[in-house]
Amino acid sequence: MGPSTHNALSRALLDFSNQLVPYLAEQRYAGRLIYAGGDDVLAYSNLWEWDNWLWDIRECFKGNKDPQEEFDSKGDYWTALETHPKIAKRPLFTMGKNATISFGIVIVHHSVPLAIALESLWSAEAKAKEHFLSQGR
Repeated sequence: MGPSTHNALSRALLDFSNQLVPYLAEQRYAGRLIYAGGDDVLAYSNLWEWDNWLWDIRECFKGNKDPQEEFDSKGDYWTALETHPKIAKRPLFTMGKNATISFGIVIVHHSVPLAIALESLWSAEAKAKEHFLSQGR
């Protein structure tokens, strides 16, 4: 990967995690963003909206048409059609139409403290990585 390709990839991941994901998670779907860095996102949302939220995140990541039509998608960019105080007033890079994204979903009852749910999530993630690596991949 050359310097210009690396720069474009970094810019796309920054725009995705710092501009677009917070808006989609917290403004559009009234969820809560816990962490977004590059292509890693940890957030929670309402049970009745998670599928729409995931679809919108996918379309955003790939630079496809915005299902809610709040962003214009031209080329590999998303541009807000209206001014939002937390979104840059410039075209935002996306990863492009050939990008892929994967998701993991955890459903937890509201009575379970978030810290316990996150601890269980991270433990399961570590075990999955161990299994994947032990298979020689």
